Amino acid sequence: MDAVIFDCDGVLIDSETIAHEVELEAMQRLGLFFDSAADAARFQGLAVKDWSVALDAVHRAQRGAPLPAGFIAGLSAEITRRVLGDIRPIAGAVEAALAFRGLKAIASSSPKVELYGKVRGLGL
Repeated sequence: MDAVIFDCDGVLIDSETIAHEVELEAMQRLGLFFDSAADAARFQGLAVKDWSVALDAVHRAQRGAPLPAGFIAGLSAEITRRVLGDIRPIAGAVEAALAFRGLKAIASSSPKVELYGKVRGLGL
């Protein structure tokens, strides 16, 4: 191989676990309760826009109203703060990225400033 593109979230860092924890806490504050497995099955891997639309639909169905104004922005900020404050590399992933001698890049749907923070936090 001459080049590799590494995905960031879930491949280089375990940010999905942190995001999942923060999401469950936030949903409980709204009165929405999911067990961990049900939440992951329903929402994990969705882009923020798709996740917010799906969560709004659940909130409307269970609570009879749209999500509170600013909820998604506040939740996204908290996820970013917690992920960047607690970088959890996937075992062996950083070592593999550093060991590869060809061209390499990192792909992510994360906002640019967050991605740069993750990359710096990994030492890449």
